[in-house]
Amino acid sequence: MSVTHAVIYRPRPGTAVIASRQLYATHYFIGSLGLAEFEESDPAGAGAYVMYLNRTRVDLLGGFFGPLIRRIVRRRVQEGMERNLRLVKERLESGYRAEQAERR
Repeated sequence: MSVTHAVIYRPRPGTAVIASRQLYATHYFIGSLGLAEFEESDPAGAGAYVMYLNRTRVDLLGGFFGPLIRRIVRRRVQEGMERNLRLVKERLESGYRAEQAERR
């Protein structure tokens, strides 16, 4: 389980910057900071770019079971990142579609 704080900033139409930081995690993670940017590439609404960066610190997983635990953690982190990226993509696209509908 983790608690994450996220802030969305819209400096101008067609652009969104999302910053997130991990406030608490019950296992594995010491801290995490993420940054995503959505930038409309065409004012007519034909396309956009999304950039996502994440920096995460994890507990050192040593000892006899360390390699096994690392494998499990790596898989969970990858699955979590895939879910997170899908969620960010869906939220950005839904907001983008709503903004495009308002412009028309």
